[in-house]
Amino acid sequence: MTYSLDREVVCDCAPVVSATAELPMEKPLDIQLLFKPLWITSFTTLSQQMEHVAVEKKLLEHPPSDYKAASKDVHTLPANSETGLIVHSLMENLNFADFRNLKNSSQALEFVQPWVQNSRYGEWENPLANLVFNTLKTPLPQINAHFCLADVDPGSQYREMPFLFPFKKPQQIEELNYEEGLIKGVIDYFFVHNGIYYLVDWKTNWLGPHCENYEISCIKAAMRENVYELQAAIYTEALKRYLKVVDPRPFKQCFGGVFYLFLRGMHPFRTTGIYHFFPEIFNETRKTMVLEVSRDELPIGGDLKDL
Repeated sequence: MTYSLDREVVCDCAPVVSATAELPMEKPLDIQLLFKPLWITSFTTLSQQMEHVAVEKKLLEHPPSDYKAASKDVHTLPANSETGLIVHSLMENLNFADFRNLKNSSQALEFVQPWVQNSRYGEWENPLANLVFNTLKTPLPQINAHFCLADVDPGSQYREMPFLFPFKKPQQIEELNYEEGLIKGVIDYFFVHNGIYYLVDWKTNWLGPHCENYEISCIKAAMRENVYELQAAIYTEALKRYLKVVDPRPFKQCFGGVFYLFLRGMHPFRTTGIYHFFPEIFNETRKTMVLEVSRDELPIGGDLKDL
């Protein structure tokens, strides 16, 4: 960049002398807020306050934890939050349509490998490819006998969708200590198929060393123990509020329920690892929690394409 000076500008004005006199300082008026502060909570916060039911504890006595295990498969994959993060990252970033014509998990390796090769899961790329392949190629009979997630139209799916909405509590519940305000969270995945909306939550929980440990009875025990019914109710309310803006149909007509997919137990030739239900009210043995919302409140958020 170059510049040139056309002519020199000379100012003949007398320099300005700053005033030395001090201005009187006054204490500002106190500001009083005329509304109650809003509290923000989430499923994680609420679930930590609830009394977990001790069910099927024997299944969780010896979860895998060795990254250097000689035998590497979906059942020996370390069971911790770091594994949950890597799996959620794969499910967030992979193109499900790429798996549509695959015949086995070895063909899925080329899609999974770039996401794990430089991490501590580099030696686990085959089990992770197997886990993702099984998840996307296992039929969901609650929708169709042959339908699987690899068949979802790429333009009809939404991943890691954050939400924030106001809620009111109708009654005091001993297990929950929270105030009226806002509730937030992130929905792992939801999609539209034949005009029906479905919610999906990925679970990497280790329930045992065999696919049989992911039968419905074992999954129900894990659902109760981890208060996942409450999580599903919150997520369903978030979706319901959004659809009030973008879809004129009654929610019950366009909502197909929630899939909690326990990925370690899924297999294309089995029905294990799949739990489908319609959340309404979260019932406990002694308490009932109703997630009540005001009818005149609109959902918070914009177009899903912006999320």
